[in-house]
Formats: sequence, C-alpha cells, structure tokens
Amino acid sequence: MKVLQTESSLRFKCPACGEHTVPVPRWQLSGSVESPTIRPSLVETVNPPGPDHRPHIPTTVCHSLVTNGKIEFLADCTHNLAGQTLELSEFILPETLS
Repeated sequence: MKVLQTESSLRFKCPACGEHTVPVPRWQLSGSVESPTIRPSLVETVNPPGPDHRPHIPTTVCHSLVTNGKIEFLADCTHNLAGQTLELSEFILPETLS
C-alpha cells in the first residue's frame, strides 16, 4: 500500500519531506492505494514569510504531484529532488494503527 486512506485523510511517505497527511475531501484519491493519483498538487512550505517567520531557519518548499503511484517533484521545490519523478515508497502503518 502506498497511501493510507481514512475517512478524513490521505497519508503517504514523501522521500523529500517524510510523511504527508492531507485532508479529504480537499485532496482526492483516484486509482488504488497501490497506484494512487492524488489531486490537486501538494505544497509543503516550512517557515514561510509572514508574522511567524523565524529568520534563523531557512524557508523550504516541497511541491509535488502524485500520479499513478509516482511522485513528481516540481521545479519550485527547494530540495535536491526538484525536477525528478520517483516511485512512491510503501506506506508502513504505525504500530498504533496496525
């Protein structure tokens, strides 16, 4: 299983950021949990500009599309996987859920 689907969320492992959890119905899963497509794209920004910005911590962006079990990292990512497409890893259930 590459995506854990619950009534309220979708969870998957991101090779750049760790784990993403996104709310349903804002993000939609099509296909299967083995070969998922999730829309719309996902953007994770750590320490964005604004009132809570911490100047000693860099702002980072992970922007991706999940299509047919692959994660495509878009060009605006600030990590070294920008522009690459990789297979999603298997999602291992936390012990508390297994």
